[in-house]
Amino acid sequence: CALAVVEWREQQRTSKENRALDSAELLGWSRRVERSLSDLQSFDGVRCPAVHFCIRGRIYDVSSSGNFAPGGSYAHLAGVDGTVAMARMCQDKALLNSMDFDSLSEDEWACLDGWVSYMDAKYKCVALLREYAAWEASREAEGDEGGENNHEAWGE
Repeated sequence: CALAVVEWREQQRTSKENRALDSAELLGWSRRVERSLSDLQSFDGVRCPAVHFCIRGRIYDVSSSGNFAPGGSYAHLAGVDGTVAMARMCQDKALLNSMDFDSLSEDEWACLDGWVSYMDAKYKCVALLREYAAWEASREAEGDEGGENNHEAWGE
């Protein structure tokens, strides 16, 4: 029971830190590091001992979970962007690192929101995926503000 309380407090702290960084981003205070997809791929637990996973433009340090480590249940998600695969709840490895965000439905974006909430509570968000940020900026430039495919990486 005491372990559960400690874990719950840690999740609350991590979630609060991630929300604080979201607020800073919305206010125009750039406190985030951008990382490219090729940089992210180095954080797979093999080339680099740190393990990172990206979803909806948010790169999380998942090193604390043995599931993402080499040989773990989610090792195939180490060092990758899983946005499209996780949105579709699909284990097709061809969807990993897919930048086809325009193909996602509203239901799939809603699914991603749930995953981001889960990840925010459990892991520290350490960077923004450069390709996702560029996609998001291009959507805004096209005037899709408030449209079907406008989903901010940092805000809700």
